[in-house]
Amino acid sequence: MTSKALNEAVLNWGEICLGHLAGDPGLLDAFLTQSGMAPAQLRQSAGTKPMAMGLMAFYAHNEAALLAMCETAGVGAADFMRDYARANPDG
Repeated sequence: MTSKALNEAVLNWGEICLGHLAGDPGLLDAFLTQSGMAPAQLRQSAGTKPMAMGLMAFYAHNEAALLAMCETAGVGAADFMRDYARANPDG
C-alpha cells in the first residue's frame, strides 16, 4: 500500500469512527475522557490525520466498540486492524 493510499485509508477510518462515536453518547464520553479533549476540540480536529489516528487507536484498544462500529458500518474488523497496524507500526 502506498503512503498516499494509507493516508486516505486512515482518514476514511477516522470518518467511520467519528460517525460511530456520534451515534453513541456513552462511547463519545469515554473517548473524550480518555483523550482529554473537549467537544469543541473534537469538532475542530475532525478530518485530520492525527485525529483519525487517535480515533483508530481508541477503537483498536476497545474490542467491543470496534466490533460494534464495524458491524454498523458494514466493514471488517480485520481490515480496520490491518490498516491500523500499517499506520502505526510501533503499536
